[in-house]
Amino acid sequence: MLNLKAGKFPTDVLHSRTVADLVFAETSYRSGQVIENHSHKQAGFIIILQGEFLEIHEGRNRACKSSDVIFRPADQLHADHFENTPTRCFNLQFGSDWLSKLERITDGLILGDPTYFSGGVLFQLGLKLYREFRMPDVDSPLIMEGLALEMIGAANRLLIQKERSGAPPWIKKVRERLHAHFAEQLSIQLLAMEAGVHPIYLHRAFRKHYSQSIGEYLRTLRIQFCCAQLASTDVPLADISAVAGFYDQSHFSRIFKRMCGLTPLAYRKFFRTV
Repeated sequence: MLNLKAGKFPTDVLHSRTVADLVFAETSYRSGQVIENHSHKQAGFIIILQGEFLEIHEGRNRACKSSDVIFRPADQLHADHFENTPTRCFNLQFGSDWLSKLERITDGLILGDPTYFSGGVLFQLGLKLYREFRMPDVDSPLIMEGLALEMIGAANRLLIQKERSGAPPWIKKVRERLHAHFAEQLSIQLLAMEAGVHPIYLHRAFRKHYSQSIGEYLRTLRIQFCCAQLASTDVPLADISAVAGFYDQSHFSRIFKRMCGLTPLAYRKFFRTV
């Protein structure tokens, strides 16, 4: 089995850079590409910029898609199948001493197992890091190192919250409903009625377990969908905003820029020119 050194990948590397014992690399994968079992000597994050693939780890399959962020520990054996569409990923690999140093100076660092995050703050940090990686200036190394630390902290915080949450089955069903119908005009009253709880209790419980209000969570799902559409299709902005459930294109553009740091058009141009 391949156990790849830092900066080495079993596919095409479009760009790479090393900053303060951190390795950054943008990789591409063609439709139909299959990468058999392999591992990486360094732990790190994989930010899926475009496309989707199936990861196989310990006999289990996991669908990974655009705007997902994966934390992969060192030496984790896995295979990747890129069945349907060309895919691009942005990889951040930590030098061998990085996580061990953090464990010594940080109280309660639990990031260590394979972990999967869908959009949210980690993807937003990943996009900021990617922009510094692709359009660097004299301050980029310091900013990139800081953003890498932010990603570790944010991921660790999310895991701690998840461990403490103990979300009951009914609230997990509410979350599943949001994922399945994010483009619809859902109301707290309707979701509470379906869950059999009071709307105020639903609002408080959802924020407690998922660290966002229902409205914020729903907005994040819509933006994730829009990111994938902008990066991989030529669908007009008005159509994307309508399908995602935004009131109009203007509303969509304001929310998108606030969450992603770029207008939808600038985001699309950025992904088409890099």
